[in-house]
Amino acid sequence: MITFEWVFISWIITLFIHYHGVKRTSITTQKDSLIEQLSTICDPSWLDEHAVELYLEEIYNSKILRVSWKVKQLNQLNTYPLVDEKRLDAFYSFDIETYVSKDTTLDNKSKLKFELQDLCNNFIDDIENTFFNKVTTSKKFMLLSIRNPLVAIFLSTGIIYLYLEIFTFFYK
Repeated sequence: MITFEWVFISWIITLFIHYHGVKRTSITTQKDSLIEQLSTICDPSWLDEHAVELYLEEIYNSKILRVSWKVKQLNQLNTYPLVDEKRLDAFYSFDIETYVSKDTTLDNKSKLKFELQDLCNNFIDDIENTFFNKVTTSKKFMLLSIRNPLVAIFLSTGIIYLYLEIFTFFYK
């Protein structure tokens, strides 16, 4: 006959597996969202030839701000930083004023366009490599991601076990 303890232990193991799967899925979703945001920056479709330069600069700044927010969310979801926020400094120092200026020559615009695309592509590659190495294939990720819930569940199990032992002692 299966006792309550074995059912409870099986439930805890199932809870660990489910928690780890949910955590990994949410990190993957956040990473994909970050990569999508980065892809919109290097896609030149947001550049409108007839728009005011200040407006285009604000569009660029808002896109970088969204990427920064996604990086912070991704790092907070993970138990350790997955993406270094200092990598965004290259986007902040990008010469967007020259890039959107109507006075800039076509050669300089294409050079800046390729520089921006190179920044985005390198950042995306780093995110993908780090994600693969630290989340997808890492065994340490599982231990780090369940560290706090593991302690809580073991303490809860101990408390429930002591509770059951006390009641069985009193009702014997």
